[in-house]
Amino acid sequence: MFELKLEFNKGILFARCSGALVREEVIKINRDLLNFLINNEVKYLVYNLYNLNEIDSAGINALLNTKYVINKHQGMVIVCEAPNKLMKCFQKINFNMVNNEIDAINYMRNGYGI
Repeated sequence: MFELKLEFNKGILFARCSGALVREEVIKINRDLLNFLINNEVKYLVYNLYNLNEIDSAGINALLNTKYVINKHQGMVIVCEAPNKLMKCFQKINFNMVNNEIDAINYMRNGYGI
């Protein structure tokens, strides 16, 4: 089961993911998160994957869809606290990677002046 918790704070949307982001669960990203990003013109998104234990190609595509929307808003997506077994996957698909949410905030402040 996949769980997605959203928190919008100081212009940054934090999406904290837990469980398994697999084909049966991507609707939560595609329906809930994408609609929020589009309707609110969110520019900055941080995925915290600390509690994510599995992801398949459908899950990766769902995350790439959100990255596409953020790029259209001329913003940035950052992934933090990805489990070691998933790090290479996210590096291959060119997600910005940092250690934790504090580092993500600092990265965005330095790069985008948030």
